[in-house]
Amino acid sequence: MKNDADDRRTLRVASVQFESAPGDKAANFRKVEAFVERAAGQNVRLIVFPECCLTGYWFIRNLPVEALSHMAGSDAILAVAALFKRVKNISKGVVAAPDLAASTAALHEPSEVALRDAVAAHTPTIRAAAEQGDYKRAFSTVAAMGPVVAKFFDDVMVMAEDEGLRAARLQLVATLRDVILGIADLSEMAAEA
Repeated sequence: MKNDADDRRTLRVASVQFESAPGDKAANFRKVEAFVERAAGQNVRLIVFPECCLTGYWFIRNLPVEALSHMAGSDAILAVAALFKRVKNISKGVVAAPDLAASTAALHEPSEVALRDAVAAHTPTIRAAAEQGDYKRAFSTVAAMGPVVAKFFDDVMVMAEDEGLRAARLQLVATLRDVILGIADLSEMAAEA
């Protein structure tokens, strides 16, 4: 029989692994709550849950298993992932405007105009392919924009001194970010430098 001193030095710990529902905080919270109640009934004093289990955030969201097979080992996607990481970082906190043409009217450098035109031209294809579950086409279309994105970053200083130009460039980058995030957060695939 244990005495009270032994019980105070014993810490019963539980680790939980479960599949959270992407973006469904209420459902995920109910799951967590059920695990907590169950653990409490077993005298557990510390419970460890997966990171982001309440928000259901997945770095590759909206992506079924078959879509992942289209990315496996793709050098083109890994190259785009590295560029996209840059896109995501620089556009953090920027809300993309609904009208790309109007929000980027101040753009005039050839590489920024080329990127705006590529985003405008390829967005419908990327979104339609993703909606139809044709991830190979969605990712190949994103990969095809890789050289245009790279040229943009080589030629353009996004954080220009001119406020209007900086805002237009940030809108362009934020729009590109949101189009790609509609399929997956490719930035998480990029290798750390």
